[in-house]
Amino acid sequence: MRSKEQLIKMYDCDPASPYDMSLEELYVLKAEIGETEVIVDAILEISGATDEQRAKELGMTLKEYLSYS
Repeated sequence: MRSKEQLIKMYDCDPASPYDMSLEELYVLKAEIGETEVIVDAILEISGATDEQRAKELGMTLKEYLSYS
């Protein structure tokens, strides 16, 4: 696992980087950065959530969610 500092630096350089992190790393990043849409969505993706579930958790319609992904 990467260090907390590495995870924060990765996120600062590339806000989409959470999609390349492990679940454990995502929880560390979430504790440091907060609950951003990208971090929550990456956690949902790793957990096997469907697009419908991911949209609902992010407060979007499926159509809105799909237009962003």
